[in-house]
This record gives sequence, C-alpha cells and structure tokens, in this order.
Amino acid sequence: MAHQAAVLLGDDDVAFAQVRVAAQFAAAHGAVSALELDDPDAVLVHVLLDFVAGVTAIAYTVDHPSCTPSLALRIECDGKVLAYTGDTEWVDALIEVGHEADLLVAECYTYDRKIRFHLDYATLRKKLPLIGAKRVVLTHMSTDMIARAATIEECEAACDGFEIILD
Repeated sequence: MAHQAAVLLGDDDVAFAQVRVAAQFAAAHGAVSALELDDPDAVLVHVLLDFVAGVTAIAYTVDHPSCTPSLALRIECDGKVLAYTGDTEWVDALIEVGHEADLLVAECYTYDRKIRFHLDYATLRKKLPLIGAKRVVLTHMSTDMIARAATIEECEAACDGFEIILD
C-alpha cells in the first residue's frame, strides 16, 4: 500500500520546522511516498498521516495550552473510526473529528460550568447531534462530573478498568 502524508502547517515557526523535519525524515526512510507541504502561513489545523498500512490518523488543533499544538485525533482502521478530543474547550473542529465516528472519546471536565480549555457536558450535549457519533465515552471528569455521570443518558462515563470493544 502506498503511504502518504499531507501536512497543512501553521504560522508557528518552531512547530512548522519540527513537522517539516519529521515528515521529510519519514519520506526519506520510505514511510511516505509523497510529501506535500501546503500553505505555511495558515494556522496549523490538519495533519493527515498514513504511515501504517490501512490506518489513517487525522489530527486537528484544539484549544488547550501546551508547549506544542494540542490535538484532537480521528483514527480510521478496518472500516471503524475512533475519535478523541484531547483536552480542549469547545472548538468547531470537534464536529469534524467525531463526525459519524464509531466511538468518540471526549474530555468532559464539568457538567455545565465553563472552565477555560476544558469541555463541559452541557456544551457537548448540544453539539452531539451535529457530531453524530455512534457511541460517546466521557473521560477526564472532575469530581462534580463523576457525581453526575449516572444521570447522563446520551454518553457513557469512563472509569478505571473500563474496556471498549468495537464490533
């Protein structure tokens, strides 16, 4: 199977350089057969990697402070889609990340209180029809959110030892 990488890079010179070096290294060592660097002045929004035969991972920037861009992931393999929000407050990219995913694992720190850089259940619940994921599992919950988890019908709450099997 041909491997490819399409990278839409951002205006952060350090992130741009790091991704470019990593992509060029992968291309030079046969991990990718084509390398495309588009619009280096755009905001870092999308990284598509198909390094492993049959697995596609798409990363989207989200809103959470860190030393590197924070990313949500959409991973496709064997006809299944796993989406993961990572730590973030609501950003519209999450609609595309989780769109019709077999499983969306979503950070959900609070029930309805807004805390910068984190999702709350009230916001996520309103967006679930737009996302259309088949199954949603909540993680990274505060004690308040854990206490309310049993009242939530649209999603499952992750807990220690929680296992997920996608049929």
